[in-house]
This record gives sequence, structure tokens and C-alpha cells, in this order.
Amino acid sequence: MKHLIFWTALLGLSFTSQALTLDEATELARKNSPRLKAEHARQQAAIRSADIAGLWENPEIEVEAEGVDGDNDGFNQAEYAVMLSQKIPFGGVSKNRRLVAGQLARMRAETVLGSTRALDAQVRTAFSEAQAQQEILRIRRNQEKLGREFAEAAKKRHEAGGASELEAVQADLALEEILLEMKCCFGDMDSARKSLASVLGLPLEELNELSGDFYQLASAEKLTVDESHPALQWLSAQEEMTRAEARLAKIGNTRNLSLGAGVKYDAADEAQSFVVAASIPLSIRKTGRVENEAALLRAEALRAERDQMQRDLQRELDQVSLLYQSAATEAAQYEQRIIPKAEQAYALSRKGYEAGRYSWMELLEAQQNLAGIQIQYVEAVLEAQKAAATLTQFKSGEE
Repeated sequence: MKHLIFWTALLGLSFTSQALTLDEATELARKNSPRLKAEHARQQAAIRSADIAGLWENPEIEVEAEGVDGDNDGFNQAEYAVMLSQKIPFGGVSKNRRLVAGQLARMRAETVLGSTRALDAQVRTAFSEAQAQQEILRIRRNQEKLGREFAEAAKKRHEAGGASELEAVQADLALEEILLEMKCCFGDMDSARKSLASVLGLPLEELNELSGDFYQLASAEKLTVDESHPALQWLSAQEEMTRAEARLAKIGNTRNLSLGAGVKYDAADEAQSFVVAASIPLSIRKTGRVENEAALLRAEALRAERDQMQRDLQRELDQVSLLYQSAATEAAQYEQRIIPKAEQAYALSRKGYEAGRYSWMELLEAQQNLAGIQIQYVEAVLEAQKAAATLTQFKSGEE
């Protein structure tokens, strides 16, 4: 009874408090998601790293002094030298470093997009499940209202001698069964709303009633896995990054040329001279060639992995599309054919009962059959909505 009072009050407040739409729920979930916040932070860090990738190292200044306290003969023949040197990368080092960092930033961006789409699908699923429980509760409430009316009518007819005591007892029993079903419905509603509140990052008491046409289903369309799918783009970026790493490995130890220039002062002769220096690492061991070949093999593996993932995603997409079409077709059958006939059967049973042509059991059966069919319709729509939520992860375009 407490549950009944609570949900009655809550449903009554839905007319005065602002209802929550799916779009608003999605924005709330994105805003409150710790995972998305972490992914965005990693993306920003990768972008910052890409901004400075490939820049030359800072120049170095070197100061050298010899014989400052005099040489072995006791004469002051000190020598001073000041050199400024700069490492100059060549062979495409800077370009490939920028490419590696840029592809890493791209991978982070695709991770954010994939996580966002997955979260959106999770929100839509939880939102639909809560809406479905709202609809089932509404059906049960209508069933309870009719049950109370029937029980009262059966009682009056019995008292007037127009119905047996068994009929009145059966009416009360049917009402108790309806109330028991409602109790279970309250539990399902609590669970669905708690799940939605958790996804949105909200306390349950701050979750308003839900707004939106639960029964509206989009027409089925033929979908294929687009090249822009985050998982495929992530692997493409990793492949490009690996190929850039292969080119860096091929350059090996000869990738830097150091140039220096400075002034040398000889205290004995009181003379100074301009000094130029250059150095380059010797490429004696060709380790870069092996590293290059290994990196290229990893890149080929990533390309094959991407092709396999595209096949797997297409197979999953086909399965979900088939599930959506099946559930949507079933829902349409309930809406267009089964429910109208069940409503007609119930209306005829009620008229016949009031006229004394049908028994109480026939009327009760028609009423329970209608409620059961309405709930099956809700469940079919829910399956379609859940499949549609999964399909959104395969659609092209950035969020």
C-alpha cells in the first residue's frame, strides 16, 4: 500500500515537475560520466604533446677552461672556450615524430567518440526500460481500477440477488491478484529508475518523470559499418602511427647532426679565435633496419586486425538489425491487429455481462487477456527500442 501511495503521488507530480526527455538524459549522462572526463583529459594531453612533437631540442652552451691556475711550468697559459651547439634532426625525423604524436591524439579522439556512443546507447536502453515500466504500471493501474469496479458491481449484484456469492468472491480474488501484480510492478519500476539514475549520475530522488513517445519506432533501414566507426578509425590511426615509428627506426642512430660554434681565448698569446664543430653518430650496427622491419610487420597485423574487426562489426550489425526488424514487426502486429481485437472482445464481454448474457468468468478472462496483450505490446516495443539503441553506435558521423 505504501508503494501504491508513493507511485500515485509521483505520477501526480509529473504534471507539475519538468519531465526528463531522452536528449536531456543523454546530456546529463555525458556531463556526469567519470569515464568520459578521463578520456577527454587523455585526449587533451595527447593534443598538447602533438603540439610540441618534432620541435628541435634546445641549443646547448658549453664552457671549457684549461690551465686556469697555471700550467706545470708555473706560467699562466690558460685557455678558455665557449661553444654553442644545436642538434639538427634530418631524414624526416621531425615529420615522423609529429605524425606519431598526431596519430596518438587521433586514437584518443576516437576513444572519446566510441565511449560517447556507447554511453548514449546505454542511456537510451535504460531510458526505454524505465519508460516501459511506466507504461506497464499505467496498464496495471487501469486494470486495478476496473477490478475495483467489477468487485463493487459483483457485490451489489449479489446483495440484490442477481449474482451468486461465488461470483462476488471471484471478483475479490481477481482484484487481489491484480494488486499482487502491481506490487511486482512497483519493484520493477524501482529497479529501472535506479538503473537510469545510476547511468545519469543522479540521485534517485532527483530523477523526474520521463517524457517522450515510447511507442514511436523509426522505419528499418539497411545499415553497413561505416569507415568512420571509432573502433576502425582507432586501428587505422594505430597503423599509421606504427608505420611512422618504422620510419623513425629505419633512420636509426644517424638521425641527428650536431653543429656548434664558439670562441676560444688563449691567455698566453692574448688571442682569441672562432671555433666550429660538427658531429654525427656512426651507424656501425644496423639495429634500426631490424626495428623497422618489425614495426612494419606490426603495422600489417593491425591492418589485418582492422579488416577482421570490420567483418565482426558488420555481422553484429546484421544481427541487431534483424532483431530490431523482428521486434518492430511484432510491435506493429500488436498495435494494428491484436490489441484492437482484444479491446473489442473486452467491450463485447462487458456489454454481454451487463445484459446477463455472459458470466463473470468470461468478463474477467477478457479483461485479463486485454491487459496481458497490452503488456506484451510494451515488451515488444522495448525490445525494438533496445535494439535501436545498439544500432546508434554504428551510424556514421561525429558526436
